[in-house]
Amino acid sequence: MNSFRLSPTRYLATTVVVAGAVALLGMRRGATDRPVPTLRIVAVDYGYQLPKEVAAGPTRLELVNQGHELHHAQLIRLEQGRTLADLTTLDPGAPPPAWVVPVGGPGAVGPGDSSSVIQTLTPGQYVLMCWIPSLSDHKEHRMKGMVAGFRVTAGTGAQAKLPKPDVTVRMLDFGYAPSAPLVAGKRNIRVVNDGPQLHEMVLAMLPAGKTAADLLAWNPETATEPPPARYLGGTVALPPGGEAIVEATLEAGNYVLICYIPDAKDGKPHFAHGMVLPFTVQQRGV
Repeated sequence: MNSFRLSPTRYLATTVVVAGAVALLGMRRGATDRPVPTLRIVAVDYGYQLPKEVAAGPTRLELVNQGHELHHAQLIRLEQGRTLADLTTLDPGAPPPAWVVPVGGPGAVGPGDSSSVIQTLTPGQYVLMCWIPSLSDHKEHRMKGMVAGFRVTAGTGAQAKLPKPDVTVRMLDFGYAPSAPLVAGKRNIRVVNDGPQLHEMVLAMLPAGKTAADLLAWNPETATEPPPARYLGGTVALPPGGEAIVEATLEAGNYVLICYIPDAKDGKPHFAHGMVLPFTVQQRGV
């Protein structure tokens, strides 16, 4: 989940998002059949462990949660030659400048779980950040130091091919439009932001007896108990036109797709405008 509330000032407006370049899915000529390389991101309380440099091209961003709280990894591209040092000088409560551009990243998972997305990274400076608040004091993890920078360098040679998606989910203002039903098994879900502002696709599995309404009633800014669902990743905030391939293993059960990002106009979370999709995954053969 990309932050339940990105900032008191509602974070990025649409015009800011469009101003920055975004790493979109795609592949160069001469791509090979070699596996997509993995960038392993270990989340702890409160920080990330990952390499300082990776090569450009299709990349599997795998988030492994070794902490004791819910974590995600919002991927931000720093434009105009900016670095992590520049980012640390900004007022946390002020709207970010145009050179701060969210471009996806692996969605939220609980302790001991992992999530992954595949995106094509272009050369430049990037930052990972966790916007999720702690249940104990409701401070966002980024305010506790959960920020890390890394550089994407120009790749050499042919790039890996992107995996073929099983289904495409388009994000709209306001809703999710799957091209086909989501079914059990290991799935590659292509997620495309067709809306005019930031959107995310949080994937959560509901336990027996719980509904989407129970999850929507859980407020992370005031809650002292864990959410009534198991978060299975998805993608954090994607800009208009942005896309990612979400890797997910779906079992039989009830699920929900949800967007927590505040609306650029009224500040209400997008799920309050209808951007939530409950769905059921049937057992194979059913």
